[in-house]
Amino acid sequence: MASLDSLESTVDLSSLESTVDLSLLESTVDLPLFESTVDLPSLESTVNSDLPSLDEMRAVVKDRFGFFPCTWQLKAALTQLERNDLLTLAPTGSGKTLTFWIPLLFNGGGVSIVVTPLNVLGEKNVSELSLVSIPAVNLTASSASDKTFKVLH
Repeated sequence: MASLDSLESTVDLSSLESTVDLSLLESTVDLPLFESTVDLPSLESTVNSDLPSLDEMRAVVKDRFGFFPCTWQLKAALTQLERNDLLTLAPTGSGKTLTFWIPLLFNGGGVSIVVTPLNVLGEKNVSELSLVSIPAVNLTASSASDKTFKVLH
């Protein structure tokens, strides 16, 4: 596991500061290692009454996908359902994909757009979502046609 010191030596953080307002991250990123130094607002106090509770979300996810999500995944999904911006930083294999699948269960038939760096990830999402009867499209340079956009519309 890389330490922050090694990351700072390989990534020029000064370029990020000029393009991203890093002060916004304190209120949107749940960093358990820094809980004592970052004052995070309570998600429960901002929840719209039309939105599900974390317990309701947990039960629906278990019923639909067959496993219990982590609390951080539910909070990330709830943040999206509240229509707030979200930045999720987590290691490969930790379950980030579920954070954008969960809102599909609660958004009233709305659409989620996910941008992936690899076509194979898009294909994998389409395949896995079809197993739980959630329609999905992997839009790539080769599949972007008038026919595809008519299906999406």
